Amino acid sequence: MKRLFVILLTLAALCACTPQAYTLLYDMHYPGEAGFVLENKTMSVVYLNDGNRQDSLYVSSLANGLVKGLEREYFQSEEAIPVFSVPKNRTGVYHAKDSLVNLMVQTDADVLFLLDSPTLRTSRDTITAVSNLYVYDGLDKKRDSVIVVPLSRKYPARADLQASATSYGTAVAGLFTNDVRKEYYSIIYYDTYNTWVRALMKALDSDWEGAMEIWMEILSGKSTDEEKACAAYNMALGCYMLEDYALALEWLDRSDKYQPISLNSFLRTKARAML
Repeated sequence: MKRLFVILLTLAALCACTPQAYTLLYDMHYPGEAGFVLENKTMSVVYLNDGNRQDSLYVSSLANGLVKGLEREYFQSEEAIPVFSVPKNRTGVYHAKDSLVNLMVQTDADVLFLLDSPTLRTSRDTITAVSNLYVYDGLDKKRDSVIVVPLSRKYPARADLQASATSYGTAVAGLFTNDVRKEYYSIIYYDTYNTWVRALMKALDSDWEGAMEIWMEILSGKSTDEEKACAAYNMALGCYMLEDYALALEWLDRSDKYQPISLNSFLRTKARAML
């Protein structure tokens, strides 16, 4: 979810026993327009076939376009998202969570996109296609519900409907692209202590679990309140990077109890915004 972009070294002071900060510039991925973060998740696309040839051609093309757009965003355009066709049951309740969870398990995916069969209305000049896209993210910790995205599109009557639907599906995928922002975060360390430097090196390699094990050793050892406050802040940062925002806030509170440090306020604001 987070990619290290640049590393800048900032010295808090010249005194060797003073805590220092490594400031890192990260590409942080936030939910896009549809409200999903899909980085590092498996996906599958299912479309409902109502038995009508024209409907089936349209929705299958729409599904292929959706897959093309998602693969471009999340898999460097490699073929990674399977497409399945399911006969539509007229009495089926496809927007229900249980229906999507069942399909998600069958397709072995973390996130399921379900395209309903369309209603196609033809006039002298246009073809209007109306349908729904149902999305369920089984790994979303904040939201345990199906999201419905209404899809409506008008095409010229003489348009190549399959090609047009594919193009529209790719455009719909844009609703699920990440909002990427470059943000700075700081890791505190003491350059005179090998333990702190080892933890810093692990964090710079994105081995947050390994870094947190070392910071826990510092917290449980004979450290000053200042050192424990810094280690607790680092623990909070590690939790934040691992997307455990509630635990990050707990570590920030613990850091403040040892000794308030200026970095706590910024990280607390970021963690609260993610809950």
